[in-house]
Amino acid sequence: MDGAKDKTYFYIAKEGLKAPLPSNWKPCKSPRGSIYYFNINSSVRQKEHPCDDYYRDLFKKEKVLNARKKEEKVIK
Repeated sequence: MDGAKDKTYFYIAKEGLKAPLPSNWKPCKSPRGSIYYFNINSSVRQKEHPCDDYYRDLFKKEKVLNARKKEEKVIK
């Protein structure tokens, strides 16, 4: 994110922070206190919230879409 320029997209970050875990994922805490996520079906363990990729992609798509809209305004 580019600070002031990306303020428009903060709603995506906010939505991502509130996103519930998919049903097959559980939050866990390591003995050292680190949070990780565990998929009970596949036994995958990861540090990032399972929905992070979705919101990261949504942010990128929205930026591209808005850039195109600005270009179209300039052309008109």
